[in-house]
Amino acid sequence: MDARDARFRPALLYPLAVTPAVLVVLTAAVDALLLIDLFRALLAAFAIGMLSVWFARYAFVVFDHSAEGYPEPPELSYQAIAPFTDLRHVKLGLLVAAGFLIAHWAEVRIGPAGAYLAAGLLLALAPAAVMALALESSLSAAVNPRVVVGTALRLGPIYAAALTGGLGAAGLAALAWGAGLGAFPALAVSLYLMLVVFHLLGRAAFEGRSRLGLRAANAPEEHEARLAEETRRRYARMLDQVYDQRRPPERALGRLLELIRAEGDGLEAHGWFHRELMQWEDPRVGLAHAQVYLERLVAAGRAREAAEVLRACRAADEEFQVTGSTAAQALGEGSKEQRSQP
Repeated sequence: MDARDARFRPALLYPLAVTPAVLVVLTAAVDALLLIDLFRALLAAFAIGMLSVWFARYAFVVFDHSAEGYPEPPELSYQAIAPFTDLRHVKLGLLVAAGFLIAHWAEVRIGPAGAYLAAGLLLALAPAAVMALALESSLSAAVNPRVVVGTALRLGPIYAAALTGGLGAAGLAALAWGAGLGAFPALAVSLYLMLVVFHLLGRAAFEGRSRLGLRAANAPEEHEARLAEETRRRYARMLDQVYDQRRPPERALGRLLELIRAEGDGLEAHGWFHRELMQWEDPRVGLAHAQVYLERLVAAGRAREAAEVLRACRAADEEFQVTGSTAAQALGEGSKEQRSQP
């Protein structure tokens, strides 16, 4: 997708696209059906565990996709949800378990007030911990206070918005379970909101990519860098054609001008080829092209750049003279005899 199309839809509509919506409904339906028959507890536990792992894997894929700047949900593939190719979901489970243990320890040592204080602090830092885990794929980064707090502080208002969205989603999920709607609706709402949260966290990482030092594949600056690299490679292939015809220089110059015209005959193209040609051991093709380039620069009113090109040509050949009358007049150039007069 083109970086110019990176316009995100409202977060609550994100999981309603085909792939995440089907995954939410399927996972919730199967989990709800398996929970009905308690005699199949073992099978239910295994199936629910596998489906939960797959869903958690897809949630991290949603984060990655959103952090790269792609507004549409990622397609579902086996590689994306393979349970053992990426263990971030397992580390997330350990992170959640550690959070409950810390809250329980605070309650035992301090009392209910300590438990509430610990829970509040953990909830405030939970999005940053999940982002650290998702970005670094490291449990140590997710439990490192310097990394977690640093992520939250660097993102600033972006993190505050993601935290608000995450807490709101958690509250809605709690309401769904408390409303007595049944297993399937409550599960569907919870899974749906889980994708909303991971999408919001991915968006936060994308919007704060400069503060986090991230490179997003679909970011405008990366799109421009890709275009620049593609242009450089295309020019390099054109330069190879010119090099093959460098003798005589007149034929090489003709081929070069033909290729530049095919590129739109822009001054940027002329400038790129001028810099490359002047690095050749034999500067004759570069000097011949400089005559054309100087005329174009002067005609565009870029006399200062033309003077720099002239200095580079004189450094390569002290006898270099501007042959174009317009460029010569603009640069104060005359004949060799005129230039030698006091």
